[in-house]
Amino acid sequence: MGPRFRFIALVVAGVAALSGCGGTSGTQTSQSSPQTTKLGQATVSFGGQLKPQIGLGLNSVTVTGATASAGLTGMSIDPTQTMANSQAAVVANNRLYTIQNGVTTQISTIGDGEIYDVAYTHTGKIAYLTDETNTNLWAIYTVGYDGSGPSKVANVVNLQTDLAWSPNNSKVVDGGPYGLYAGNSNGSDFTQIATAGYNPTFSSDSSTIMYVASDGTADQIWTIPVAGGSPTQLTFGGDNCAHPCFSPDGQYWTLELGTGPGNVIDTYGLNIGTSVGFFTAPGSDTYLSPVFTPDDKSIAFIDSTTSGDSYVDTAGTNGENMNSIGYFVDATRIVWSPYFGSRTFVGSGGAMYSSASGFLWGQFGSGFAGLLSFTVKTDSTATIASQNTVGGSLVFDVHGDEVTGIKYINSYYGGVVTLTPNLSDALVSFDATTGQVAAVAPYAVARGAAQPLTSVQGSQLVCHARFSGVWNSAGVNVAPSGASQIVLDRKTGKFIGSS
Repeated sequence: MGPRFRFIALVVAGVAALSGCGGTSGTQTSQSSPQTTKLGQATVSFGGQLKPQIGLGLNSVTVTGATASAGLTGMSIDPTQTMANSQAAVVANNRLYTIQNGVTTQISTIGDGEIYDVAYTHTGKIAYLTDETNTNLWAIYTVGYDGSGPSKVANVVNLQTDLAWSPNNSKVVDGGPYGLYAGNSNGSDFTQIATAGYNPTFSSDSSTIMYVASDGTADQIWTIPVAGGSPTQLTFGGDNCAHPCFSPDGQYWTLELGTGPGNVIDTYGLNIGTSVGFFTAPGSDTYLSPVFTPDDKSIAFIDSTTSGDSYVDTAGTNGENMNSIGYFVDATRIVWSPYFGSRTFVGSGGAMYSSASGFLWGQFGSGFAGLLSFTVKTDSTATIASQNTVGGSLVFDVHGDEVTGIKYINSYYGGVVTLTPNLSDALVSFDATTGQVAAVAPYAVARGAAQPLTSVQGSQLVCHARFSGVWNSAGVNVAPSGASQIVLDRKTGKFIGSS
């Protein structure tokens, strides 16, 4: 009994000493200057010793994890400028979808109203034009890249159908049967700048709007200054034109030439008389909504068939290297985001704690896929243990004397899921095919007990512990009553069932 009581007394004395020196409860970090290191695209600032860990999945998926003995004071990511670190948005059947790294996600439902057009801001948001839950009141909204945090920007004239957002984030334009209206991106000062105009798009320097209007013979391409003024006609002839789009570098623009089956996607240099390439829709197909990808190397577009099937394809300016990246029904619009910019996740102003004890970061190739950070009561107790020895899945055990917080996201500019487990451990699974966080299951371990017993049963992982719940990739607790056993898909890490 003597040694046991002496040990408790020492611990209590140690806590009292920390409190007397200005110590605080919760995560304890080093008082010395933090060290900084690079882990791929991530910059990590930490105190004490950094303990990194890497897990390998399928299809070039990797998960990088790290804890620090005196805490993490910063974790930021500066993504490589590759197509994997960008995203496309598609309007199909008046619903909004995104495509990233081959994964299609629906981010609007019938309850969100009819979606008519979509545009990317350069501040990590998707803007869209909607009739506002079918109330016949048209409005512009923005949401995160995963559909989180919808926010109204402005009401617009009813029945407008088209939307554009300036690259410098200062202006927004809507178009349709009542012409073009330009306003500030905060929703103020909308003014009509053209009495007729559809399909507006901004030049790369945000000074000019290119749009479609009839010259009395056919729908032609025009330009007008953002501030208003006299429009300039760019195309002439008997073919209808639609959906012009500038390249991100401002050197080219592309359009639909002809608006029916067998039409053409034509691309020009800034000199209207210089075509740099074109390709023609086959048979009864119609090519819609051409848009440059952020690397300026390809054009994405919709291949619409007479049956209503719609394929999202990419190709070079002459139709070379054509590749299908998505399938929809009745798709009408595609836009592409800018490259992801540098973002702080942990640290001052970070979305996932001002300081943390560790993180797990999923990538699909060089592209961001998902990120989880966590805090523990005492940083030096934080550990991450890979469970990959059972089935080759991307499953990890996050541990500490008490896991006080978990935050995770599955979209670079998405909404953050926040948990406060206040338990010793959490089982974290990543989808080995996409790199996204698939499931988070906090649990308690009795003193002296082993980590959860995990076994492979065919295509499933069966895990035994006292789980308080299981949160899926969307942040929904799919086992709200807790469980003593959970079953995960061995490849995707997704929750299957519990008991």
